[in-house]
Amino acid sequence: MMSQRAILFADLAGFSRHMRENEPATVAYIAARLTEARDAVEAVGGEVVKTTGDGFVAHFATVPAALTFAIGFQRAEPDTPGIRHGFRIGVHFGPVHFGNADIYGHAVNIAARLEGIAPPGGITISGAAFRRAETFARDFSGRGPVVLRNIGENITAYDYSPGRNEPASLPADVTVIGSLHISSEDGARVELRSERARILLGILVLGGPDPQQRTQCAALMGDPEDAAGLEAARRTLARAFRRAGAAGLRLHDEGTIGVDQSVVRVDLYELPQDTRSGAVDPKLVRGIDWDVELAPGLGDQGGSLAGWARVMRGRWRREAAGALEVCLKRFRAEEDGARVAAEALLLIEPGHEPAARVLIRHYNALGNRAMAMQEYERLRDWLTGRYDMAPSAETEALIAEIRAGDAADAVPPGSLADTRRPDLRVGAFSASDSNTDLAAGLRSDVVAALSRFREWYVAESSGRDGGDYLLTARVDEQHATFSFTRTSDGAVLWQERLASGADWKRSQEQLVARVAARAEVYVSADRVARAFGGTSSSQFDDWMRAEGLLARWDADAETEAATLLENLLERDPAFAPAYASLASIYNVRHIVRPGLSRSDEDTRRALATAVRATELDPLDARGQLAFAWASAMAGHYDLGTVHLDLATTLNPTSSRTVISAAMGFAFFGRAERARDLFEKTARTAPVLARWQWCYGVPVRFFAGDFSGAADAALQGGDAIKDNYGWLAASYAALEDRESAAAAFDTLLETIKPLWEGSVPLDAVSLARWFISAYPLRRPEDTARLTSAIALAAGLEVSALTGSA
Repeated sequence: MMSQRAILFADLAGFSRHMRENEPATVAYIAARLTEARDAVEAVGGEVVKTTGDGFVAHFATVPAALTFAIGFQRAEPDTPGIRHGFRIGVHFGPVHFGNADIYGHAVNIAARLEGIAPPGGITISGAAFRRAETFARDFSGRGPVVLRNIGENITAYDYSPGRNEPASLPADVTVIGSLHISSEDGARVELRSERARILLGILVLGGPDPQQRTQCAALMGDPEDAAGLEAARRTLARAFRRAGAAGLRLHDEGTIGVDQSVVRVDLYELPQDTRSGAVDPKLVRGIDWDVELAPGLGDQGGSLAGWARVMRGRWRREAAGALEVCLKRFRAEEDGARVAAEALLLIEPGHEPAARVLIRHYNALGNRAMAMQEYERLRDWLTGRYDMAPSAETEALIAEIRAGDAADAVPPGSLADTRRPDLRVGAFSASDSNTDLAAGLRSDVVAALSRFREWYVAESSGRDGGDYLLTARVDEQHATFSFTRTSDGAVLWQERLASGADWKRSQEQLVARVAARAEVYVSADRVARAFGGTSSSQFDDWMRAEGLLARWDADAETEAATLLENLLERDPAFAPAYASLASIYNVRHIVRPGLSRSDEDTRRALATAVRATELDPLDARGQLAFAWASAMAGHYDLGTVHLDLATTLNPTSSRTVISAAMGFAFFGRAERARDLFEKTARTAPVLARWQWCYGVPVRFFAGDFSGAADAALQGGDAIKDNYGWLAASYAALEDRESAAAAFDTLLETIKPLWEGSVPLDAVSLARWFISAYPLRRPEDTARLTSAIALAAGLEVSALTGSA
């Protein structure tokens, strides 16, 4: 999906220096400011899409909303010793792509570069943002054209300098695609009663950005000698622009007239510009009927205007095709941008062989040869049917290479095809005629939820071909029946009939959450089974095997997993999930190896690998989760909380992510948030793994639900070896001394063969190790756990606090 948005980049000036001089203070400052930023951004209707370690990225519906936040944020800069004028901010307005909970595109790059040239404590915006700044414009002064690295075009920049009083010039919009009208900045359409004025508008914008000869305009309007009629139409059109907030017409000299693009936006002009920069307009993706949708109705009057309009529409069609050809060159074959641009170009020119070859290479690079061959067959049939000709020799040679298994764009070992994630297709959601809207809405929400998972690719499919897995459904007023199939052999991995309830809006959210949770379980189980079954053929499957080993919570399995991950990273140093998994190993090594204390070295490694994971893929919830735990282990609880929030925002339907985050919130002193997350996930997930029930024990314990904590501990069993300690603490909190003592004895017997502590194992050393293993933020939580464990172990609290 693509939309016009105000994009804001912010980062801490001098971050490296501040970290070097005073890391704890810098981390605390950033955490506090990021929390403040998230609340303030949401207050004006924006969204923080990601943090960057030393800053954040946000987007807003309008420039005024972005500037309301930016100015308020800079004015609220706290008086922090050693940090003066902390953040720089850059703002741009333009088309952005939305995908996997992130934004991207040329406009995003411009905003990032503007932030880089902003003064510390300042705000720098682009000309596109300035023209939409409304009353804020008077507080910005022009810096003039600036050269931004790797942008490829001059950008006019403006710096925030309150005190200027020049009135802002508000722009107007001209819509050409799908309609022909003028609207004001707030979207209100300006009525244009004069048909001749509407025809003149169509001539001026369809003719292109350059001014048009007055005599030509008059001729196209029916009478080249009717200067008075042309002038009357011009005055009517000028008044319409003024009502929209802009003096939109310019008389360049006595002989020409044109639209003033310094204050008027024309959607038709922005479409090829944005496309060349890599942002394919959604209208191109869905397809435009160029002969009908461009300035609809213009030329219906017949005469020379009809022929001229037909030629101009053909010109803009070719312009769009040329822009897509440029866009194609911005992407490698395996990137999704290549697919989007190629498909859009093929909608304009179905026989465009270079675009078809890009699409063929794209599917082949992803290992989907069936889709590659399907595109070749479509091209061949189209060329044969239309021109009675075969595809070119270059295309045939590519197909021959694919059939032989050695196509040039087949990715070598260690790169994309070797690391490709499973391809999950969402197929038809069928329904009776009266329920088609319900089915379509449910399908759209399911696709959106599944796209948040970094463990797979998601695409919509109209048939049963392509992909590794296919999800289909049958929907009626009361139920939705889902089927989840492995496409390689047609095996049905999951089929279930879920009740929707009377309130479709509320129940649809629950259905989506359940479907996403079940997909996570069944895809992961299937891939892990493949990996351990010796059929692993990709680095993704190697990573899944490592994750399966780590789920055993066993020292030998941890060692094997670490070796597997380190070898994987030697082959592909950019495989982000492996770094997140390594960080998780360092985070819990002292729990997997009972008796060990949390070491500074493991803390350092956990932070380093978690940072690397989030640098490579800031949208991977697991990476953010690993960063949160690493931060907490280092004592940076505020930063840890920020990244827990990020993880649950990035993937709120992943039970793995949410339950781990819930335990983190419990340890960080946010018991209610922790309980809400855990209980909701426990209701929607098809089944919780035993280790996930173990995670739920401290969640319920610190929420005061000791009976529920004991129940969760019993379901978890020995999936994690320290779980019997939590069972003992839960019974002790319930004042069931006998059961608490029995659970602690079981913990002692379970840990005895695994003990790696430097002191002999006894009740005291075991209890002290248990209490110190977790990053508990609040002293009262540590005291509660200590008292419960002391009671279960038959010890005095003083024996565990070092005061004995």
